[in-house]
Amino acid sequence: MSIAQRCMRSWALDVAIEALQAGGPVLAVDDLNGTGIDMIVLARSASTPVVAEMIREGSGFICVTVSRSDAHRLCLPPMVWEGGNSFGGRMCVAVDAAEGVTTGISAQDRAVTLRTLGDGQSTPTSLTRPGHVIPVLATDENTPGRPRLIAEAGHLCAVSGTDVQGSPVAFASLVSRIDPCREAGVAEVHHWDLPTIRYSDLRASITDSRTAVA
Repeated sequence: MSIAQRCMRSWALDVAIEALQAGGPVLAVDDLNGTGIDMIVLARSASTPVVAEMIREGSGFICVTVSRSDAHRLCLPPMVWEGGNSFGGRMCVAVDAAEGVTTGISAQDRAVTLRTLGDGQSTPTSLTRPGHVIPVLATDENTPGRPRLIAEAGHLCAVSGTDVQGSPVAFASLVSRIDPCREAGVAEVHHWDLPTIRYSDLRASITDSRTAVA
């Protein structure tokens, strides 16, 4: 990769992180395996318009990354006990916020649930189970899959040295605007005018962090 390409990629990553920190949506593109595109937003700042866009442009299936410690703190048991699956992370039991929601399915309700999950002061009683938002464990450090890579965007948005876990990140797979019967391919990223983060950059960030700790 040339110096110019590296600078361009670094600039694009900085723009995307700034957008996330400001509460906006960003596209996470799988340039490693070509599996597709996710629209992501920090859970702590999820707004109704952004969640509505994620539902409208995506499959309607809203997930959010959680660390193992947050899963224990919020009492989020795995949806199934068998380890590992093709999704790349273990799904936990779906949840809704205990307050401020009605049926839990609307964009407004799911935004409230995401903000509850993104609030470090939330407790197990802040959530009801089952619900309409799917927490996904993002703990596969050795061979980081989709949830761990997406979670790295939240780590990059950490506002202080004490915010070691970063913020949980909500994500939804985008549906192709060319063929609504399939997920959007990585080549279709230009169909959405949003900042972009590439999986390769997120994986490099994880590698750099691991090296720094070592």
